[in-house]
Amino acid sequence: MAIEEKNPSESGPPEGAPAEADATAPEEAGKKDEIPMKVTVEEAGTCRKKVRVEIEAARVGEDIRKGIEEIRTTVPMPGFRKGRVPKVLLSKKFGKRVLEDVRANLIAGAIAQAIDQEKIKPFTMPELAESEIGKIEIAEGKPLAFDFVVDVRPEVKPEGYAEMEVERPRIEVSKEEVDREVERLRLRRGRVVPVEGGQVQVRDSVVVNREYFLGEEKVHAVENVAVLVPEDGSRLLERSPWLKEFLGKKQGETVETPVTFPNDFPVEAVRGKEGRQRFSLLDIKRLEMPALDAAFLEEFGVGSEEDLRSRLDKDLRAAKEALADRIVEDALVDRLIEKTPMDLPEAVVAKQVEEALGKMETRLKEAKVPEADLEARLKPLREERRKAVEKELRAYFLMLEIAKKEKIFATEEEVDGRINGMAMSRGKWPSQMREELEEKDLLDQVREQVREDKVKTFLREKAKIKEGKLLEDLIREREGEHEGHDHAAGHDDLEDHEGHDHG
Repeated sequence: MAIEEKNPSESGPPEGAPAEADATAPEEAGKKDEIPMKVTVEEAGTCRKKVRVEIEAARVGEDIRKGIEEIRTTVPMPGFRKGRVPKVLLSKKFGKRVLEDVRANLIAGAIAQAIDQEKIKPFTMPELAESEIGKIEIAEGKPLAFDFVVDVRPEVKPEGYAEMEVERPRIEVSKEEVDREVERLRLRRGRVVPVEGGQVQVRDSVVVNREYFLGEEKVHAVENVAVLVPEDGSRLLERSPWLKEFLGKKQGETVETPVTFPNDFPVEAVRGKEGRQRFSLLDIKRLEMPALDAAFLEEFGVGSEEDLRSRLDKDLRAAKEALADRIVEDALVDRLIEKTPMDLPEAVVAKQVEEALGKMETRLKEAKVPEADLEARLKPLREERRKAVEKELRAYFLMLEIAKKEKIFATEEEVDGRINGMAMSRGKWPSQMREELEEKDLLDQVREQVREDKVKTFLREKAKIKEGKLLEDLIREREGEHEGHDHAAGHDDLEDHEGHDHG
């Protein structure tokens, strides 16, 4: 799982940092920059610690004096030569700004030092809001004291992760699957042609005017909408069975069917009511498929249809093998999650759940779901999302710990390879992709993902593999388990396939 929050404790020093000329300089510099302070740590909940810091008054006063001195030597004031302005006058004019700067700098340094000193393993680096910092008292001659809370990584002790038993789906590629791939290639290179005087067939795209009625009253209408007429067995036909009514129709004819007005229907007054819809068929478009001739085969660099089918068989098999590997890896991670007790940082879980629910709520409002129905729609989604976030976090911490134990890490070559793949899929140059990731501060997430994938590969290669169900049977089972969750956001099926030329 790619974690959104950065994990600073996993980041090492920048590559290529210049070596110090004096071997003792780094240690001496560290002691000089160390903030003299008292630190106390107490538990503040599951995977959360409260840290109390008190910076010595002498250091506070020293930094304040340095701040005033820096202003005296750099900021010109009328009537005085640079460096000759009385400190009393500087303190009166710039004292507040100096205090704010010193306070912010000392707090930032003290937080980092306290975490390192107390060997705290933060999940994310704590940050104090400006409003909180503004309430912290600072004055020359007084210590600077403040509290902060930090969410920490749980203690994880994965055991028995090598040589776990798992079933791997059985892989088969049938002639029918290869036939379908050949048809897909032809479909992609087909061209849409108008059908004059003919009847609607499967895979045709019909252009219609669509009218909605409640009783005899027309309540809404849309014009020049392209609707795909799907094949038997397609999900589109399962969701909207009235589409088959177009089969056999000719240009100028109409199709009329019952309809239940969805919750996001443009006319609010008829939502949820039973009505009817009428389609006036304006035009029929059909995809004209290219022949499997020499010119077509040449596009794919093969000399015969047999060569093309052989290549497609190989590609299908490779794709299924990759999917089977992912299924095995997911099963192994699930097994580890079940057998490894782990607390989670509640604040992090809650934050990720609410962020996801906020986006979902926006989508529901955009779909014009009534305000009174929002919470009822969001409640089950909140529970589902919480389970998903908890599972993702458990998997993340497990993969992190195994990576440490087994010394698994992402090399720069592997990270470059992942970035190159991302660039290719988005139609960009690798340098562009890397620049975007750097700008968005996402390079660490790419490294984490590469490392996580390597851990999963390690688990799979160590596992005891048994032959399982046929891959297609397993997929059908899982689709059946998740049926009914595809439209949780409130989007109605009636409009999903409209407004597009499916040729």
